[in-house]
Amino acid sequence: MAGLNTSESGLGSGIAETFKTAVRELPPTVAVRVADTSDVTVRFAPTLTLLVSFPPRAGTSVPYSGSGWPANSNYSLLFDGRAIGGGTTSGAGTLLGPTGGNPTFIVPQNTTPGAHTVTVTSGTASASASLTTQ
Repeated sequence: MAGLNTSESGLGSGIAETFKTAVRELPPTVAVRVADTSDVTVRFAPTLTLLVSFPPRAGTSVPYSGSGWPANSNYSLLFDGRAIGGGTTSGAGTLLGPTGGNPTFIVPQNTTPGAHTVTVTSGTASASASLTTQ
């Protein structure tokens, strides 16, 4: 933990190093209660998965999923950098559609065949996936 001051915390340097090592080794789903949050940074490891088995055409609906997002937040979906949709995240940090169901987006009508990038952003968290269209 950056900023852990062993002299002010009353911890000896060995105890502080053990604490830092233990925190680094926690699995990503462990909850840690911290009394003083002034020096706490929360990092997310968001995922984005496009659920397609073949290259879609322009105008086709593409389902997607994701986890590891900030809980109960809005997100934006971009296709080649242009916002085309979005939704919310669940309390567990999974992506939901605009009405809370399974998320999908429509490949924009003017999309040319080939490689494209789909990106989801929520606050400072983001994840991208490649999509090849026909």
